[in-house]
Amino acid sequence: MIRTFFLKLLLVSCTFTVVAQTDIDKEQILWSIDQFVEGTNNSDTTAIRRVVDPSIGLLTIFNDGKKNIMAAETLEMLFEDIIKPRIKLQKEEQEGCIVETNSILASVWCNYKYLVNNKISHCGVNAYQLYKTKRGWKIIQMTDTRQKHNCR
Repeated sequence: MIRTFFLKLLLVSCTFTVVAQTDIDKEQILWSIDQFVEGTNNSDTTAIRRVVDPSIGLLTIFNDGKKNIMAAETLEMLFEDIIKPRIKLQKEEQEGCIVETNSILASVWCNYKYLVNNKISHCGVNAYQLYKTKRGWKIIQMTDTRQKHNCR
């Protein structure tokens, strides 16, 4: 009986440790993604570089009315786009992010809307993949969808 009690106690302790580590990882993962989005909103390439792997893949998927089309972009292309002088206020807002991780690799799915002069231009989903490094979680892939209908 005592042996069973200690075995159950050990099992509960191990489970708590894994859950606690996963929660810490999820917070750090979301922090990296927030830094990426804030970096794009503020044209801050230094902030973005801190949270992405240099070989990051950037993909956009949209529908042209007939079929889905995928377009690839490099990190340098993203930087060129976000540092252009802007006449209109542009901002991306994310919500409802779902994080899955095994503390080595993470996948995150976030709904977003893109605002131009505080009006919704388009919306969709941002799907991120990250891996854990000694310097924190790094984004290795970001894929977004873009649509103009059913945006809230």
